[in-house]
Amino acid sequence: MGTFSTLFSGHNSHLDGGLAHFKKFDPHLKRLNQMNVRYENPLIYSLPKISNYGVYTLGGARQIGKTTLLKQWMVKLLESKVTPNKIFFLTGELISDHLKLTSMMREILHDEEKEYYIIIDEVTYI
Repeated sequence: MGTFSTLFSGHNSHLDGGLAHFKKFDPHLKRLNQMNVRYENPLIYSLPKISNYGVYTLGGARQIGKTTLLKQWMVKLLESKVTPNKIFFLTGELISDHLKLTSMMREILHDEEKEYYIIIDEVTYI
């Protein structure tokens, strides 16, 4: 997947090796797994499940764990048998403008499937 795979491969290791690979190599999950104490935010159970279509936003102060929560949600989706190539994580820090985002969305949504999980972290950068 051209631009997408080049820019965001570190955050989408599930596309290369599935759930186990993602848990082992994702930078946020790897850091979380190295901690002696891990907190699972109950908000994770409020995030959309399979076939719960919509656009959702998650806000909060800097450095409180929003990105890690989203990565944990990706794990939950993979555990519930969502196909890895239906989940994509983008970070707005690497997307220069709305035109680039539109181009990337077209690249991701290349077929007629309706069920994708596209997570855009730090969207305010775009």
